[in-house]
Amino acid sequence: LAGSDPERQTALRELINLQAASSPAQAAETVRRYLDFFPDAPDRTGLLMRGARLLVRAGDGKQAVDLYSKITGDNRIPASSRLIAAREAAVAADEAGMFDVAETMLRYLIDQADTPVRKEEGRLLLGEHFYRRGNYAEAAALMQAVAADNGSNAEAARYWLLQSLIPLKR
Repeated sequence: LAGSDPERQTALRELINLQAASSPAQAAETVRRYLDFFPDAPDRTGLLMRGARLLVRAGDGKQAVDLYSKITGDNRIPASSRLIAAREAAVAADEAGMFDVAETMLRYLIDQADTPVRKEEGRLLLGEHFYRRGNYAEAAALMQAVAADNGSNAEAARYWLLQSLIPLKR
């Protein structure tokens, strides 16, 4: 295929790009092969994200969450990338019916938030998650706290607070 490692890396990246349009699962498998051959590649984080997103598109949320977890569990990766991976993992896990994993990733997002705004966003997302799961009391408590902070998500939190209170008949 190619004579040197840089040529192999280029060829595999081109193959991933070609496969992504027609077969996301196959492209994700090529990402896995790339990372097997080049585990310390400088573009490792980007490829892990790309592979996870391809798996989501292919409908394989479980494997996508596994790739996202490789990012969130690696403290060598910048915090901003880990937080993006946690958020996307929560969505993928939720869509795959892995509700406990989604909650874990949302809690990670809150715990690891590097700014108050990101922490508030994580709490809002966790409250929405509780609401969708029918845990209205937990959702209401989180939404009330976010609304009380009167930050950028206060309006959305008030909406979800009211939605959560209706089934609780409060």
